[in-house]
Amino acid sequence: GPGEAMATGDGGVGEIEISDGLLQTFQEGRVFGPPDFGGQAPDQKEQTKEQPKVTSLDYHNSEPLLVSITDADAGIRLYNIDKGLHERTYYSGKHGVSSARFTHHLMAILYASTREDSTKKASENHAIRYHSLHDNAYIRYFQGHTEKVLGIEMSKVSDAFFSCSLDRTVKRWDLRAEAEQGSLDLKSGETKLDCLKPRVALDRDENVIAVGTEGGSIYLYSAQKMDGGPFHTIHSESIGLLRPPISCLKMSNKGDLVAVSIQGKILVYRIDVNTVKNVKENKATQRSLYTFETGIATDNVEFDFTSDDKYLLSGCGIGSVAVWSLDDGREVGKLKGGGVDIPSCLKWSPRHALFATGSSKLSLWLPGNDPVKAEPIAE
Repeated sequence: GPGEAMATGDGGVGEIEISDGLLQTFQEGRVFGPPDFGGQAPDQKEQTKEQPKVTSLDYHNSEPLLVSITDADAGIRLYNIDKGLHERTYYSGKHGVSSARFTHHLMAILYASTREDSTKKASENHAIRYHSLHDNAYIRYFQGHTEKVLGIEMSKVSDAFFSCSLDRTVKRWDLRAEAEQGSLDLKSGETKLDCLKPRVALDRDENVIAVGTEGGSIYLYSAQKMDGGPFHTIHSESIGLLRPPISCLKMSNKGDLVAVSIQGKILVYRIDVNTVKNVKENKATQRSLYTFETGIATDNVEFDFTSDDKYLLSGCGIGSVAVWSLDDGREVGKLKGGGVDIPSCLKWSPRHALFATGSSKLSLWLPGNDPVKAEPIAE
């Protein structure tokens, strides 16, 4: 039943190595479905006709916690992945919620506002909120974006975080200060890029930020001095005048790969980490290392790297997840779950052999031999 513990395998089980064979056994070990995704039904004013869908997922970097965001009810749900339990639900009904990210604190998250109040300034409507779940209160608001925030990425090594917006800027912030710490204006001047919906990704050591633009071009900047211009450009491989928006942009954990999904394909590029550390010139990459076909052309499907960067996973059909090897580019397998739609959100756990997918349901996927145990991963 849902109350069963999801053990971490600390009881002398030993740590688990991620391999083709292990990944091929993954199945849904826990599924949290609507109407309430495991929480109490919200009060009447939060009831919506529209079925809530998961629009973002994030793990805490060191604790066994997962946060999910559902759009229609502006729900923020906290799950304990050691126990496989839904712990609490919060609502941000007044402001809306998207792109949630854990900070380093145990019970504090960042997220973007999605609901506009015509009596407020644009920068208030599009503020990024720093929410303490511990006492269900806002710690700080970060105002600067004047249109919808498309993505937030938190540093793993400092209090810095980055955001991108429909206002065609990428901004750097610090959790400790309300004012922005830096801004990259993609609309004009020397930093101009041909771009309407920028995406941003950050490497683990906070050396590099990647900015993705329609058509799939990627520009790499020093995370410390974004205004110095890109030091590396990856040119779009999409042919023709149509420049479709990209649905996901991520850097690998080691920072030597960057991947972008666009129109049913995921393109993976290698970055020379030494070049990144000694930024001298704007180099350009033309060809991808691998191209993976997801067959899904919608613009909201997320992929992720396993924590050891050996594999990449993405939703690939109704209830299905494809797994590819980053050693040689082969498809390792397709995992079939019981979902009724495409898993649009996907996050691999930083510490366990576990990943989560979200759409009309939230699923925790585990190795099939014992799908109630989440095993720690060998370092």
